[in-house]
Amino acid sequence: MDINHLISNQMQADYWNKKLHSNYRIKHKLFLDTIKKYPQAMTVIIASLIGDADLCPVPRGYAVFRDHHGADQYEWLKFKSRFLPPHPFFRITSFGDGSYSLTSQSNPLFSELERHFYRAQSNKNKITSQRKKREKYPDQVALQMCEEIFSKEPWLAMAILIGDDGSLISSITRNTVTFEYVIYSQGFAREIGLQLKEIIERATGLQLSFTKASAESGIRLTISGITQIKLISKMISPYLSQVKLNIFQRKYDLNRHVRELSKKHQRTLSIACPVNYWTEQEIEILKNGISKKLKPVEVHRRLLDAGFMRTYYATYYKYKCISEL
Repeated sequence: MDINHLISNQMQADYWNKKLHSNYRIKHKLFLDTIKKYPQAMTVIIASLIGDADLCPVPRGYAVFRDHHGADQYEWLKFKSRFLPPHPFFRITSFGDGSYSLTSQSNPLFSELERHFYRAQSNKNKITSQRKKREKYPDQVALQMCEEIFSKEPWLAMAILIGDDGSLISSITRNTVTFEYVIYSQGFAREIGLQLKEIIERATGLQLSFTKASAESGIRLTISGITQIKLISKMISPYLSQVKLNIFQRKYDLNRHVRELSKKHQRTLSIACPVNYWTEQEIEILKNGISKKLKPVEVHRRLLDAGFMRTYYATYYKYKCISEL
């Protein structure tokens, strides 16, 4: 079931034939008519449901979409709201503790999404509360929706997912900085996390790995390799750069990480290059050494002096390859 078909089904459902107050029928149908005019709205909604957002049931009514964050992430909610229908369909509300919520109107669409994205929580203890406990567990219909939004707009979906549940992790080896993206998907069961991994890989062409979360039953998704990291950074930066918060700039700006780490450790650091990738400056040093008939060990020393952290064996192999051209 694709997303447009889901919306159309809701517009043609038996609900409209029930003898309910005409104002509610008009209000709910207007919401569905309006959201169809915002082509990226469902991408933001579905990607947010994979991340931090929830579908909240309403007593004697239909569910609402709700994305709740602290005071320091108001700009993030404001960014998401740009892709959604304006007030009164979606609105940002504030709370006494300084937090904010991006909340929708109650609508049958969200009750249908709730049916596919949640299940009753498995719990051996007797539930004394009248409210039914739930957990996020997307069924096959929900996973098809995830596949659809990632296929149509992979980098907007990735920007939302990384903005909600992702981090750009950096580590230092000698004078180089290595990066890795981590998506904290441990809130889902392991089998759901693996299916999300496959969906992202098919849509983006990236290669993901996973690790078991220590205190959870789910997994964390990781993306490594500087080529992949630079691709993600380039593709999500047009979206996350609109969020004027330092925490979001650190999710895509590799050079900022390097500058901050260089200042912290009081030495010049650079981004680690993949082993099979040689910069133009490195190639120039190699060619210059070969033209002067320097030995590989002397060329390797020149590379180190220039700040390129190559092993001697990698330098020797590249030296021989260029010499034979």
